[in-house]
Amino acid sequence: MPATNTSRRCRLTIEQKLVICTYAKKARAKESLTDVAEWATRTLKLKTPLSRQGAALIVKREAHWVATAESHRGRKQVVSLRHRKTDDIIMKEINDMEGTVEAVTGDVIRQRNGISQKRKHGEAASVDDDAVEEGRKKIRKLTDAYPRSEIYNFDETAFFFRQDAKTTLTQKKAVSGRKDPKNRITLALAVNADGPDKLPPLYIGSAAVLRPLQGRDVRAELGVIYKHSPKAWMTTSIFLEWLGEVNHQMWLKDRKILLLVDNVSSHVQPEVSFSNIRLAFLPKNTTSRLQPLDQGIIRSVKSKYSKKKVMDSVERYYDDRDQIKVDLYTALKWSKEAFDGVTSKTITNCWKHAGILSDRSRISSLLN
Repeated sequence: MPATNTSRRCRLTIEQKLVICTYAKKARAKESLTDVAEWATRTLKLKTPLSRQGAALIVKREAHWVATAESHRGRKQVVSLRHRKTDDIIMKEINDMEGTVEAVTGDVIRQRNGISQKRKHGEAASVDDDAVEEGRKKIRKLTDAYPRSEIYNFDETAFFFRQDAKTTLTQKKAVSGRKDPKNRITLALAVNADGPDKLPPLYIGSAAVLRPLQGRDVRAELGVIYKHSPKAWMTTSIFLEWLGEVNHQMWLKDRKILLLVDNVSSHVQPEVSFSNIRLAFLPKNTTSRLQPLDQGIIRSVKSKYSKKKVMDSVERYYDDRDQIKVDLYTALKWSKEAFDGVTSKTITNCWKHAGILSDRSRISSLLN
């Protein structure tokens, strides 16, 4: 089973935690942490039993509970410890600026304190503008013949599902990130031009059956597709298999679609044709500008996934639970939820930004 947050939490006030620490200190020579947890459950009449692990974490942080007891006594930390000091600082800044500054915004506060958001690493790519415009004209000739509901874009991306967030708030001029774990799989997405149709995400790992997926049907449980290749990359066989499944679904619905993909070796299949899919390739070296999924859809999915991962880590910290390494099943679940959370408006805006749809395709959509 994946290590996800599915069990009920035992939430305690700081006073209760100090009581547990005091009892544990007195009983340390006679009782185990399991005994301490059982004693706390009985004595404090906890609705959710305290686990041995929970008791160990509470006792380990005794100094922290003592230091914060006076200002937070009677509170459950999941609500107040997380935000109290930050809220006080922000409210002081707002009160100081009220009546002087025209509008108090987050940008104002950050600029006043020299706080900025820095990317830990990354690189920019340059594309020839003439090549982009020429490629845009070629693709528009293809999209002219289809209503927007029948125009799809498919693209894959490296998905480092244990990678830390790339940005952080800081007063420093630069931030050094930790070395990222090398847990990479491939994530492939497909969306249509008018937004509402998202095909099931395709994931490619390096093993046929990994431990977190043993005994699970991820297609039935999560609505995703999992394949494997030696290096967890897209391959010709996986792409053809995926195309065959999509073609069958379109045949069942009596739909004929235009599928736009980038011009990489695993996608190029000149001798293969499908009854309900017309495969078209975006011009080389233009995909960063012409591919709708690259205009913000993939970025949105990864951002939403990263937020889920960070919030789970924060919840674990403030609930005194161990931090975990995200397993593959949880990564599939969270990223599918992230993909589901991308709105039709975001998708249509990304298609518009790519500039590969003409007015004819819009008119065709209205007629259909």
